[in-house]
Amino acid sequence: MRAFILVLFLVSLIYDSFSQNRPNHCGTTSYYQYQLSVNPDLANIRQDLEIKTHDFVKANRGTGSKEIVVIPVVVHVIYYNAVQNISDAQVLSQIEVLNEDYRRLNADTTNTPSLFTSVAADCQIQFCLAAQDPNGNWTNGITRTQTTKTSFDINTDEAKYTSTGGHDIWDRNKYLNIWVVPSIRDGSYTGILGYAQLPGGGASTDGVVIQYSNFGRIGNLSPYYNLGRTVTHEVGHWFNLYHVWGDDGTGCWGSDYVDDTPNQADENYNCPSFPEPSCNNTSDMYSNYMDYTDDDCMNIFTEGQKLRMWATINNYRSSLKTSPGCLVNSVPEVKQNRSLVNIFPNPAVSSVLFNFDETFSGLISVYSIQGLLIGHYTLNSTKDFVLDVNSWQSGLYVAIIRNSAYVEVKKIEILK
Repeated sequence: MRAFILVLFLVSLIYDSFSQNRPNHCGTTSYYQYQLSVNPDLANIRQDLEIKTHDFVKANRGTGSKEIVVIPVVVHVIYYNAVQNISDAQVLSQIEVLNEDYRRLNADTTNTPSLFTSVAADCQIQFCLAAQDPNGNWTNGITRTQTTKTSFDINTDEAKYTSTGGHDIWDRNKYLNIWVVPSIRDGSYTGILGYAQLPGGGASTDGVVIQYSNFGRIGNLSPYYNLGRTVTHEVGHWFNLYHVWGDDGTGCWGSDYVDDTPNQADENYNCPSFPEPSCNNTSDMYSNYMDYTDDDCMNIFTEGQKLRMWATINNYRSSLKTSPGCLVNSVPEVKQNRSLVNIFPNPAVSSVLFNFDETFSGLISVYSIQGLLIGHYTLNSTKDFVLDVNSWQSGLYVAIIRNSAYVEVKKIEILK
């Protein structure tokens, strides 16, 4: 890892010139350059944050913790036409991907090259769709805004303001805000799948913006970027991760400030075959979420990247650790028109039956009363669904049953 923090800013400037004439699907570097141009003080804020990150990583390297943080998420769906008004199920599929990737529960961990398995990390970060809005009222964690815009420019952050056809941010101290938009452009360039604001930027623009066709793993998605890993990548930036090649335009001198990601010359596209060496390494870590490979090639964060993210969680984004956004204990059971499902036995010991009045297609999301995700369950034309709770501890849980036309919240008590 390079010792000089200020190298980061020179790296970004050089990379920006290299990237003009080649494919790019992440707009974070360009977006950061724009933010610097309108707020030069951001460089000092970022430098101070990097020093604190370095100190945290140094102090915590090799230590273990069982702590899991739950990040409340609000998804602002901004659509021009019906296709772009993605379903609740598609939104939930993206939350599932985030939970799998950041806990290393993704099924494709077996594809991680053996050279890197020893540094693969469970980042101990989970995500839930918000259950409370900023005023403490019940929410399903999704807002929907029809817009007259067909694309949104990263340099003006149009997606993040109601006045410019987007949606105003929810308090960034309580939520990760994700805006899902028809398309994203950087000036005249339209090949951007998403971008994120690095820690240190403005309070009204903090979050992640994603093109709708690269969000989640179901729905009308683009080839190659159709498994939700664009969001995994951009949320990594939001947690203060850089691209693994250091954004130096093949120079082999840039850095992502992580010890256990090999120095590599440039971004990788498609899905290389192991080994893929550069910069005198054995192989690039092309399966890292912070590279540019296809979604089905990405499968790993490292222990070093985890430490950087936890440095952010314990410093710049520490308020999220105590956010009530996921808490549902103050939210009453809700239903629309009439209840469509009965749950019994309740209290339960070993299993819970969800009995629907009519066949139901949608999702059941179960959370502990503290907001910890227990699991998402997809139902297809189902009347009866049995949930195994043998491994659950005694206590109160909340089941959110929903599809695009219906939402109901049920509380479940487990007695052992």
